[in-house]
Amino acid sequence: MMNATSASQKASAETMVLLSESSMQSKMLANLMSDKLQLDCRLADQPQQVGQMLDSEQSLLLIDAQHFDMNALRSLLQNLQSKHNRLVIALFNVIQNSEQEHLAEWPQVKGLFYINADHNQLLKGLGALISGHLWLPREVTHQLIEQNRRPPMDAGSRQMLTRRELQIMELLAGGATNLQIAEALFVSEHTIKSHLYNVFKKIDVKNRLQASNWARNNI
Repeated sequence: MMNATSASQKASAETMVLLSESSMQSKMLANLMSDKLQLDCRLADQPQQVGQMLDSEQSLLLIDAQHFDMNALRSLLQNLQSKHNRLVIALFNVIQNSEQEHLAEWPQVKGLFYINADHNQLLKGLGALISGHLWLPREVTHQLIEQNRRPPMDAGSRQMLTRRELQIMELLAGGATNLQIAEALFVSEHTIKSHLYNVFKKIDVKNRLQASNWARNNI
């Protein structure tokens, strides 16, 4: 079963973009969602089309997980995080117990639908997302909670970091890549990697996603 829980972002979506192959089936799905959810649903078959179709940050992007391989999906999410960091993203046609489930670690991914979900389940979940809730399988939610649970930081936790490290973490939380951070701070990309290595040890995280979540909660 899916969990519909409150998300931090409460604004309703105004536009939906369906990123999938251009087929009769996907066109029918886009029309169905437009009709049932009462919002403008647009079909894109290439990632570069998405930005042109988004009317505002209060948009919902539904990505067909079978339309991309894992590397392409990660690259797409990274790009969207850096350019549209308030965009709500959902994945559908996800294979259960596969590596695709780990994409729910991305902060923008608020919804996940398995490949066997029918149209009623999809519409119900999308309605929850539009209202500002999460729609994730319980198993995935449990995994995310266990993965990120750690003793709470005290009020002075940010004092562990230097001023430069705080600047880097603020940019990281906004979705910037190492290169973008380096350019913003006028240092080399190697310097940024060294700083991040030290920060990860200080705040006891293992990857960029955990570091980004830490920054959002503590900076």
